[in-house]
Amino acid sequence: MTTGSYWLIDAPRAVPGWAVLRESRVLGRGRADFEEAVERFRSGRAHRAAGIRLHREGEDVRMTLLGLNFHCRVAYEELSADEYVFTYVAKQQHPEEGEESFVVRIDASGTVTGFVTAISRPDLAPVRFLQRLAARRYLAGMTPAG
Repeated sequence: MTTGSYWLIDAPRAVPGWAVLRESRVLGRGRADFEEAVERFRSGRAHRAAGIRLHREGEDVRMTLLGLNFHCRVAYEELSADEYVFTYVAKQQHPEEGEESFVVRIDASGTVTGFVTAISRPDLAPVRFLQRLAARRYLAGMTPAG
């Protein structure tokens, strides 16, 4: 499904005034770990690991943290044999402007890696800190159990 542009995620370098975040983590090995990592993201468990409740209705996404709601729109989602990609874009009701993308990929050796990429503004140190913390927790939440 492609419903909007996600040009910022593919930006090769920082755009003035925008914060760019890139985090990755090896999630496991093999097809079962790939499928579980995708399921953990799609079910909202990755977001719950960051303390965020994810509510999705079609292309509308609402994230709840500490009783505050943050609204986004799904810009892109695709599942193939070796990759799952999900990208959402902040809506007007969101305190930031930007996009966040989540990728789960299995390579030829069977290594499953998760990636979180975000670009947002305002580019403020506290926002960057919280985004990095959340991204690391998303990746931990995508990691298949034992």
